Amino acid sequence: MAKLSVKPGYVPFVQQPYCCVPACIQMVMYRKGIKLVQQEDIGLALGLRVPRSMADAFERPNTRKRRVGYGTDIANHPIDAFFKKEKIKLHFRYFPVFGTEEAKGLISKSIRENHDLIACFNNGKLYDNRYRSGHVSVISSIDGDKVVLIDPEYEVKKFRTVRLEKLLAAMKYHNRKKINMAGFWQIS
Repeated sequence: MAKLSVKPGYVPFVQQPYCCVPACIQMVMYRKGIKLVQQEDIGLALGLRVPRSMADAFERPNTRKRRVGYGTDIANHPIDAFFKKEKIKLHFRYFPVFGTEEAKGLISKSIRENHDLIACFNNGKLYDNRYRSGHVSVISSIDGDKVVLIDPEYEVKKFRTVRLEKLLAAMKYHNRKKINMAGFWQIS
């Protein structure tokens, strides 16, 4: 398989704390020429909750605890509802974790058809660190079994190359409790 890259490419955005999902949505909106919405506003529409220790980083912090931790909750606050409320002509579609060949096919087809693809996975499992929580990144390209993710985390390299099998394993690990949306999120 020849390398496939999203054209035009993405401008990497840096997330506010617990706002990886809003930052990735902003990257998609910017690439498509859609007027940006603040990360906090996107986050609040998607059920964003932050720990009390981070409340000062937000204008309108929601510090109520959730059973699945902090960040957004798109299982209960759909991305399509945010698009509809803001009159943004985009559509969200969820693809659960599946095998390597199917994943290659989905990524390749999404890039060829100019759809945006976000990967939802367990950060610690993918990057071998202690941070065992959910995270998302935008998929920028695929070349054989290598995928380039654009990571909105503020302390890491923006373009990160990972093996597809390791990404899928991190998705499966994140989805083990069946309470989140680990897998691929297509925006078209």
